[in-house]
Amino acid sequence: MGQVNKNFWLVLAVIAGLLYVNYNNKLNSVTRSGLAMNTLISVTLESKNKSEVELNKILDEAFDYLKIFEGQVSLYDENSQVNKINKMAGIAPVEVSSDVIALALKSIEINKLTHNIFNPLIGAVTKLWKINEINKKLPEPASIDNALNFLDINIISLDLDLNKIYLSKAGAVLDFSGIAKGYASRRLADKFAAQGIERALINLGGNIQLIGSGWNIGIRDPLDKAKIAFKIKVNDTAVITSGNYERYKIIDGVKYSHFFDPRTGRPVRNNMLSASLIIPDGALADALATSFMIMGSDAALKFLESYKDLNAILIIAEDANKFRVIERGKIFR
Repeated sequence: MGQVNKNFWLVLAVIAGLLYVNYNNKLNSVTRSGLAMNTLISVTLESKNKSEVELNKILDEAFDYLKIFEGQVSLYDENSQVNKINKMAGIAPVEVSSDVIALALKSIEINKLTHNIFNPLIGAVTKLWKINEINKKLPEPASIDNALNFLDINIISLDLDLNKIYLSKAGAVLDFSGIAKGYASRRLADKFAAQGIERALINLGGNIQLIGSGWNIGIRDPLDKAKIAFKIKVNDTAVITSGNYERYKIIDGVKYSHFFDPRTGRPVRNNMLSASLIIPDGALADALATSFMIMGSDAALKFLESYKDLNAILIIAEDANKFRVIERGKIFR
């Protein structure tokens, strides 16, 4: 039986913003970790009917899929399909894979669901702020205002018969970073389930997708990486967290978040520390977790009241050293 490295899991959990401990010693188990989609990933498969050799073969296929998928959607790969779409904006449609078409369809659907808060064209804004770079210079207000001209969802045109995507306005930037990992995690879960895997834990940089029952998940304390703020037990679902404590930039003493409001073109400033979505659809969970961080707590709670089938845990700042945890409106702390 394969042995899971528990120390590795703890390190991975701290990085991901989740803490979890769950092993089933009655099943054959294999775990593989690595880097993909610009993040640390890990996949565990458990099965009573498949040998470790068979499980490792399934993992080979899964990691091959992630490599191919990354090459299609990455903004860091100049030759990715998404970058080709962006380069051909205002010029011509680009033929893409079925996954990229599915991502675009899902992104447009969630854009409408969130009334433009989730916006797959936000790349025109994010490239100005360069949150991931050392550069300490703020973008010019005029350039930010100009970027807002490229955020109309109708700029995206899809030809579903020919699998082509066209951005009708030169300068528009398609960016699936707010949904791609959640989409990929769900795709892997569907593949594993079809192959007869009884239990699986897929962690793509904190985007958790689970097969099987009785998984114990802990949502990280946003003020102390070594602590758990909230614990849940879940079955066959995704648990995806977005938080304001991982990626940001400080310029002249001001903290700038990596969550950008498509209504203003600027980093959000609100009382949301983290948002965790607990629903089976990893793509929807990923996009809504990001959307809630942009909306702020009041709008997020109002959204949840309108969609009773959603489950979410929001961690909201009360002051610099105190927060409260809300699960679908019920205050736990």
